Amino acid sequence: MNAHNRLAFACAGALAALGLAWMLSPAWFVACLKVPYSIPEIARAYLQLLADLPWAILFAATVLAATAAATLLDRRRPVPGRAFRPLPPASEALLYGALLLLGVWLSSRHYAYWSYPTWDLYWAFGEQLHRLLRHPEPQVLAEVQAFAHQYPHSASPLTPFAIALGMFVFPHSLLLMQILSAAATAASLALLRALARRLAPAATFWPVGVLFLTNVATTRNAFFIQLDAINGFFVLLFFHQWLRWRERPTRGRLAALCTVLSLGVLQKTTLFPLLAIPTLVAVVEPASGRRLDFARLLVTGLWTALVPALVFLVYLGVFGFHGNFLSQVTLMGTGWNEIDFSWQRFVLASGFLLCPYLGLVSRNGSWREPAYQGLALFVVLFFASMVAVRGPFWGRYYSHVLGCWLLLALPAWARDDSSGRRYARWTFLIGVGALQLMMMYRQII
Repeated sequence: MNAHNRLAFACAGALAALGLAWMLSPAWFVACLKVPYSIPEIARAYLQLLADLPWAILFAATVLAATAAATLLDRRRPVPGRAFRPLPPASEALLYGALLLLGVWLSSRHYAYWSYPTWDLYWAFGEQLHRLLRHPEPQVLAEVQAFAHQYPHSASPLTPFAIALGMFVFPHSLLLMQILSAAATAASLALLRALARRLAPAATFWPVGVLFLTNVATTRNAFFIQLDAINGFFVLLFFHQWLRWRERPTRGRLAALCTVLSLGVLQKTTLFPLLAIPTLVAVVEPASGRRLDFARLLVTGLWTALVPALVFLVYLGVFGFHGNFLSQVTLMGTGWNEIDFSWQRFVLASGFLLCPYLGLVSRNGSWREPAYQGLALFVVLFFASMVAVRGPFWGRYYSHVLGCWLLLALPAWARDDSSGRRYARWTFLIGVGALQLMMMYRQII
């Protein structure tokens, strides 16, 4: 048994001890991790989360110990060839379709668990815009403006506008928003596959697709009524367009990248960190041995940071929503979101949603490549922006970074795919997928 296996078994033992101690003394752990949520429904759900977490911790300990044991078995009974062989296209599509339907069902259960929540009202904003498109009269315009000026999320109009257009074909705005979330989840998987082919062609992708579709951050948002699944789609769409532009920097591809970023900031203000990625990578890149091209740096900053920011500011100015945006930021910094900002929640969510893949991410030997630098920078900047505005670390927000996090683990999959570690790989895939689905079924995250 080498040092890695000893460490894995020791961590599994520590996790098991933590879970058992939590079960024996729940009051102490609840007192340490309790957050004073002022909304009764959220407080109730969080206390239930703390009550159920010991089972998830014990499950995680079992998965970690099983993976370590499977690694030992691989060394004693090595099986040559790939751990995961490519699937036929039809079988792969069937697998993804089944997991997506499972995620939609789990997301629907979560939706019902919250008694059909009415917070954020993105679909209601869409209904108002649809009403204006159908009846562009001065009185209707005045009523819609009055609603928009009182609505704190009017700075994020893209999905409501898509709902307004979709209602000409399908009049049910709530269900339409859920369908948009499911479509964004499927499209995110397609983008993740395209990015994986570009970043690590030697890696077998379908296990990554399984990990993406079974993660709580994906299943939680697959059929829910908030923007997070669509936000995650825009993150992956940005990286797809950015890498295409880097491969062949034509004006058309730069215009497409600028358009995606402009739409992204109109989709949700949490996507603003994307604007910094192209310029930051262009600045950091000379450290990898390339000469800094100031002219290209200026063009990059202009079209990928300044222009999308100006589009957002012009939208706020033309419609008079700058006050709404400032009020929203103020509320996040000093209002009810101050209670939602919780390091306890950050540790819990990150530990279960991202840490299962940390071992693979840490084995990425391609950090000097601009693509991986960009992915890592976005993960860091996103969480930094959440801290800066004192935002909530709900599990649903991890849709923003999950795709990037799995892509950061790609080199490990490509390097080990033909190493014969079949038992360890299959144990990891099944164990982590089952852990995520169990947490989603029990409403733990």
